[in-house]
Amino acid sequence: MTRTIRQAGLSTLAVFAAVALVLAAACTTAETTAEPTPTLAPTVVPTATATPIPPMASADMAVLGELLWRFESGPRLHSSPVVEDGVVYIGSDSNYVYALDSTTGSLLWHYRTGSPVHSPGAVMAGTAYFGSIDGNLHALDSATGELLWSYETGFGLRCTPAIAEGAVYVVAFDMHVYALDAATGDLLWRHQLGDQAISGAQPSPSPAVAGGVVYAGNDAG
Repeated sequence: MTRTIRQAGLSTLAVFAAVALVLAAACTTAETTAEPTPTLAPTVVPTATATPIPPMASADMAVLGELLWRFESGPRLHSSPVVEDGVVYIGSDSNYVYALDSTTGSLLWHYRTGSPVHSPGAVMAGTAYFGSIDGNLHALDSATGELLWSYETGFGLRCTPAIAEGAVYVVAFDMHVYALDAATGDLLWRHQLGDQAISGAQPSPSPAVAGGVVYAGNDAG
């Protein structure tokens, strides 16, 4: 296992669609219509299209279910968004991690990994952590997208990283828990959960940490 430092790079962006919705009440009869999505040239950095809404109380907004904005970047999304301090972070099958303004959907920064990003990611203390299918955990400056460090497990990562007391924990396709120093990416320890590695088509378990204990499941149940 090695720890490598990579630089974020710009390249042609594919399209991902992330839709920010105001939650709709179960009994609402309001109908919504999304604006047509503009076609982007291959060399253009994706932009968001916004549907403005009039000022109103948050209680009223909760029953409308109106489309606020849409951001497009390409292939399918397997990653779930993470929202922290007014920023939405999400990975894509286009190999990118994106940071978007949660109010407007405008692109703040993007970082290119070496493979699709299915990890939902985690953000804490100014750092965004995302795993990629090539087995790397990427620690990014949450404000700029600059790569702080990366750690190569050698096996795919699709789990949500858990962060506690200066360490970040992930479970890779080899069914090992990896504990890494959250600031440097140095390996603290690893522990085997099962004898059989999982395939890329299977979801990998995500660890949880509480009271100094790391909890993680395995494919044997």
